[in-house]
Amino acid sequence: MRKFVLAAASLAAMAMLSVMPASAQSRLALVIGNSAYTGAPPLPTTVADATSIMETLKAAGYDVTGLSDLNKDLLVPTFRDFIAKVAAAGPDAVVFIYYAGHGAQLNADDYLIPTDAQINTPDDLVSQALPLSALIGELAKTPSAARIIVLDASRDAGFGKQAGAALPPGLALVGAPPGFLVAYAAAPNEVEIDGPGPNSPFAAALATLMRQPGLDIEQIFKGVRLQE
Repeated sequence: MRKFVLAAASLAAMAMLSVMPASAQSRLALVIGNSAYTGAPPLPTTVADATSIMETLKAAGYDVTGLSDLNKDLLVPTFRDFIAKVAAAGPDAVVFIYYAGHGAQLNADDYLIPTDAQINTPDDLVSQALPLSALIGELAKTPSAARIIVLDASRDAGFGKQAGAALPPGLALVGAPPGFLVAYAAAPNEVEIDGPGPNSPFAAALATLMRQPGLDIEQIFKGVRLQE
């Protein structure tokens, strides 16, 4: 697997943020595992990966919303409802989003792809998938203590190849505004390999290190990089 990377703003201010519960601070998480794709190769580990991360976050005291196999009718409303929940929690909330599934990049932005999307051209991607920039923009409008987004989605789906308009491989490194940390399972333009399972190497390393007491966010992701 290619080494994962971080896009972070104000990481120094977030470095002491531990995943494990340390106070009465509100901790909210959204965990999505998309597997049963109809217009792309199905993914054998993503639901198990999401389950592992969800259980880890629950053990850390997060209020977790866990979902799988979201289609076009459900993906955007799910994020909208979650952001409303974050807004209700107040400005001291810590927000953690984990997405395992197919993703794609276009024009320096990344897109989260619902299970029923049929991506044959760049226009299909724009019309059927959720841009990361839009998600970050909406979260940025919602006061929170910290916002962590983990994209386990740098897989090779072959989008656009049959139409002769193949999308670039992997994901792009999207800039993060202050108060955000965005983690990618692979370096920009690189593809991750899930392996035989039951979990992807990235998700397995992340869950293991998140369960170790005393590690802050920066230490966790540095550890994931070393374990991959």
